[in-house]
Amino acid sequence: MAVAGAGWTVITDDTPEYSVERVVDGDTIIVDNDAGETGIRVRLLSVDTPEMDKTGSLEGCYAQEATDYLTGLLPPGTAVELETDVEDTDRYGRMLAGVYVAGDDVLINAEIARGGYGVAALYQPNEKFYPEVKAAEEQAQQAGVGIHDPALGCSPAASHEDAAAALAALAAVSLASLSDDELDDHRRSLTAIRDTLDQRATATPRDGQKDGAAVHNHFVRVNDEGEEDTRPVLERLERAADEENEQRREKAAEEERRRVEAEQRAEKRRVEQEQRQAAREAERAAGAARPTPAPAPAQPRNSTPPQPTAQQPSGGGGPQPDTYTGCRAYGGSYPPNAVDTKGRPYTRIDCTTKTPI
Repeated sequence: MAVAGAGWTVITDDTPEYSVERVVDGDTIIVDNDAGETGIRVRLLSVDTPEMDKTGSLEGCYAQEATDYLTGLLPPGTAVELETDVEDTDRYGRMLAGVYVAGDDVLINAEIARGGYGVAALYQPNEKFYPEVKAAEEQAQQAGVGIHDPALGCSPAASHEDAAAALAALAAVSLASLSDDELDDHRRSLTAIRDTLDQRATATPRDGQKDGAAVHNHFVRVNDEGEEDTRPVLERLERAADEENEQRREKAAEEERRRVEAEQRAEKRRVEQEQRQAAREAERAAGAARPTPAPAPAQPRNSTPPQPTAQQPSGGGGPQPDTYTGCRAYGGSYPPNAVDTKGRPYTRIDCTTKTPI
């Protein structure tokens, strides 16, 4: 018979002998006993492994490997000894126990943690196996095996290592040497890294009493540690890329402003030139519309016509009075042919034709 006390179990000749029927996942098995009980579900105490039904999430990382490992330790038919703690069963009706291969004192619960297939989990008030499992977990951490391996693809550690390597490569790039398209690619690469980190960052700690919670919380801690290294570098590179992009945007805007101003000046000059041309053409057209005056008659070489000398009558007689009463021309280009009563020379002209007579 089995006599149980607080934190211990005594194995007697009447204690049922158990054998493994099958492994459910990395921390759960189904056993039968020689008392005729079958399908007894046993949850291994003080250890938590990734959950098989959570593949793709943090608590599902390395689940298949943990299941395979436990199957290797406890293949179907293996005789096992089950040792309980304060509580024999949990709220789901599963038996809670430390598991040993019959005749062996190696605690299977601790071996799971030692191989890096799970983490120590304290399910109060059951503390009996926790110290041994925790010590085994620390050995796995130091060895960097299993879920503690930084290269494990589904682990946040791997994500941060990949991100750190990618960020180092991007940090070595001279932004000023990149074309605009290359700068866009550079910024998209940073965004992709941020998206990956952000997906991990949404994970928050869970109730450690639930299956998978301890593993989940382990990965959350790993992610937080990685964040402390990679996030500042990412943000620094993003700021640098954004500043470079903004400088180029401002430069392009300034060049566009200057281009527009140059076009406006050129357009203004063109309009002013057209206006001046139109004014000149209008002036020429106005000049062509005015009548051209007749050219002045040619002047004789001696512009001063000879002045006729008044004839003095011979003898003692006085001047002869001018009796011409027709049209006269004083001065001008006609040679005088008469003198009026005042002694002024003039030219007798036809009143109609204005020609000398």
